[in-house]
Amino acid sequence: MAYGPNWHGMREFAPVHRLSLVQKVTNQEWPPDPIARYFPRRKPIAVQARVDFENDGEVWLPGEAIRWVRPVVFVRLDDKRIDGFGLWVPASDVRRA
Repeated sequence: MAYGPNWHGMREFAPVHRLSLVQKVTNQEWPPDPIARYFPRRKPIAVQARVDFENDGEVWLPGEAIRWVRPVVFVRLDDKRIDGFGLWVPASDVRRA
């Protein structure tokens, strides 16, 4: 086990092999109002999210939009390259599945 940052910047234990797969996401954006991160989850909507990885480039991943506040959407994603269970991305990078 090794220390690594989780999706909200806190540090937590994660397997070393897991941390080695994580890549920086260049199109990640945070809500303009930090309190938005703590809004209750909404009914999930199936979406495709554009994620621009530092090494692997642009990919469209299936996920679920669970929080949104203009101009960003929090999408729950299951991908080993993402540290955490999802990302805040621009609304323009999300489309319904």
